[in-house]
Amino acid sequence: MRFRLYATAMTLIVAISNSSAAGIVAYEGFEYVSGSTMNGQGNSSMGWSGAWSPTPFNATINDDLIAAGTSLGFGSLGTLGGSVLGTSQTAISGLVRNFATPFGQTNETFYMSVLLRPESNAGTGFLGNYFGLTFETSANDPELFIGRPGSADTWSLERRGGGLLVSSGVTATTGRTDLLVVRADLSANSDVFRLYVNPQLGAAEPAQAVPLTLLNLGVISGIGLYYTGGFAVDEIRVGTTFSSVTAVPEAGFPVLLFATLAAAVGRRGRR
Repeated sequence: MRFRLYATAMTLIVAISNSSAAGIVAYEGFEYVSGSTMNGQGNSSMGWSGAWSPTPFNATINDDLIAAGTSLGFGSLGTLGGSVLGTSQTAISGLVRNFATPFGQTNETFYMSVLLRPESNAGTGFLGNYFGLTFETSANDPELFIGRPGSADTWSLERRGGGLLVSSGVTATTGRTDLLVVRADLSANSDVFRLYVNPQLGAAEPAQAVPLTLLNLGVISGIGLYYTGGFAVDEIRVGTTFSSVTAVPEAGFPVLLFATLAAAVGRRGRR
């Protein structure tokens, strides 16, 4: 079963990458046994150093994220068969997964895309029912939060823990799946992040996005699922180009599987 899931994930990675196969460096499709907890899972994926683990900042609940049997889906975006659900909590909750090769090299750019769906109303519950992803760092602070913050009902970027919020202006509507794409431009002095919501699949990177400039995050070691509100998440993709994280499936590319794997394994470490 584990080999089948891994093979299915690898085949999809090739399909979604098309001619940009070398651009994908990490992928999580959440194809796990329906009803199982995500803590300790990590088979239907590539580009990570280990499984999902309970280490986000101040997170005391780590076993609430449960695998679902159906994908969220977004237009023609290629997906595996599963997703993950988290319910509203009374304390900070989440999991972290570390990259096989962390990000943090000066003058480096990478992209991350994810499907998110609110399952709770904004501004209610503990800390406003926030949920989303974090760019985890070895120092724990500062870190970037991507999602619906507790202080707004729109998809936004902010410093994890609050502050420096930049809103996309797109409402995070309960029950609706949206595609979020983050561009990260890393430099020696400060890092700049841009958020695109529901960009056109297969098209060029949009020309405009409101940037968020943070202090230098240093080494970005992984991605966290970080929340107090109910939500669903699917299809985390990390790549070196916009097209690699927003490409749609195209038949006839099975030979690119080895190029994809080689790119993931052979990407240079940070300096």
